[in-house]
Amino acid sequence: MFDSKSFKYPQYVRDNILILHAFSGCDTTFSFFRQGKLKFVKTLIHNEELGKVVQVFQNPNAKLQKIKEAGFTFLVSLYRGKRSDVSLDSLRFELFSKILVRNNFQLASLPPTNDAALQHSLRTYLQVQMWSGNPMEPLHWGWKKSDQGLLPVTTRKGPAPETLLKTISCKCALGCKGGCSCRKAGIKCSTICKYCKGQSCMNAPLEAEIVAYTTELEDDIDLQLQ
Repeated sequence: MFDSKSFKYPQYVRDNILILHAFSGCDTTFSFFRQGKLKFVKTLIHNEELGKVVQVFQNPNAKLQKIKEAGFTFLVSLYRGKRSDVSLDSLRFELFSKILVRNNFQLASLPPTNDAALQHSLRTYLQVQMWSGNPMEPLHWGWKKSDQGLLPVTTRKGPAPETLLKTISCKCALGCKGGCSCRKAGIKCSTICKYCKGQSCMNAPLEAEIVAYTTELEDDIDLQLQ
């Protein structure tokens, strides 16, 4: 990241260099869209109290709640939250409301959800502890087993409430590829999609899923008509 001799920042920033490196993205943690490492350093420089908060990541006996709070506090500051008591979810909605009016806004530029931030904070804590010579069980700190080995737990919640997901549909004329609104929401296309009808695209569900969804949708319509 920097030559240690040229890292001419306040001592409280240098004391947290491992945290800054892991939290901003390294081999075992995600980076944040358009939030470079220097932005993390500057966030800490402008808030000396924040330096004390994130030191919990260096504590080998830190409690989960403290790790969670430290991660949330840092991310709120990183995304320029004006109030220290605002939650990430609230800040995410506030920023979403502001960028929604733009023609080409990037959803990835929003801060992570509370749950996604928690998993990132857990992996950051694990990595800092590993660097500090304190090996820990990855499965307790933001990782899960898979056939390919360990995979990061991105979040333990769905992309949106179930009722909202059922109302999302796309108007893709060809293929339902990267720009498909259904694909972006983390769901398969369905019969309410304008052109593909959830059957003739690259984001179509399995046949059994189509039948189940159609039946459920018809039941909902019948209820509304009644």
